[in-house]
Amino acid sequence: MFTLPVNAKQHLNCFLVIVTPEMAKQWLLKNNFNRPLKPKLVDNYVRQIEAGHWRRTHQGIAFDEEGVVLDGQHRLHAIIRTGQSLPMLIFLNENQAAHESIDGGKPRTLLDIVRLELLDDTIKGKHISVLKEMWAGRHCKSQNHLSATEVINMYRRHHLPVRFAVDMLENNIVNNTTLVAVVARACHTVPKEKILEFCNILRTGSGDHPSAKLVLEFRHWLLRLCDRQEATRREIYKRAETVLQAFLRNETSCEMVREHKELFPLYSRSELPNRLG
Repeated sequence: MFTLPVNAKQHLNCFLVIVTPEMAKQWLLKNNFNRPLKPKLVDNYVRQIEAGHWRRTHQGIAFDEEGVVLDGQHRLHAIIRTGQSLPMLIFLNENQAAHESIDGGKPRTLLDIVRLELLDDTIKGKHISVLKEMWAGRHCKSQNHLSATEVINMYRRHHLPVRFAVDMLENNIVNNTTLVAVVARACHTVPKEKILEFCNILRTGSGDHPSAKLVLEFRHWLLRLCDRQEATRREIYKRAETVLQAFLRNETSCEMVREHKELFPLYSRSELPNRLG
């Protein structure tokens, strides 16, 4: 058990309160001395609450001597949006000058949080980047809106294919995150030895597979790219899928498919809703 030092004094202005949407609305009426609201952060909190992933921490709601919200406006807006009541630590009579220090430290990065939650310091930023692109799929939309809890849950489910794909193409001239994400997706349904052979051709630039020339043409095309725009990532994704599928069929040529159908889906159609848990 943790023992406090003898000079410890109880902090009398902190209370644990079940904050209702009605309370949140009333408190926000005096939210007239705060930073601009960040809608994406509220969206993030809303998803966590609705998915049952919200956790009470030492960070709650703080008010100054006049009852003006100093900290926690985004949490209050999320409570209103969800219509759910949440337990929060409420701090009263805080000095208004606290604005100078609130959130002034170094924030934990997403990678920091994932490592701490999973107790695994071997997780790299590349693993998280590939995981996000794998999850985004064929449309290649940014997944920066995902909360740490959502990323952690996805990593728990997909860490083996993500790690395998990263290991196969890391420290290589074709180490493209979108390409690695397609390989990671394929790992769910394609035998490992087939993935190994495909990646070996990409890495070495040679091979005697019937589709080797096709894979090498894709490799040369990939090396000529010089931007990471969304449209470029979509083209990489589409070509990587198509070439890999042709490789698995031992084909010597292929046409780039135009429809938005995943060739290597993560889930069946019945599994698609609510797969973040």
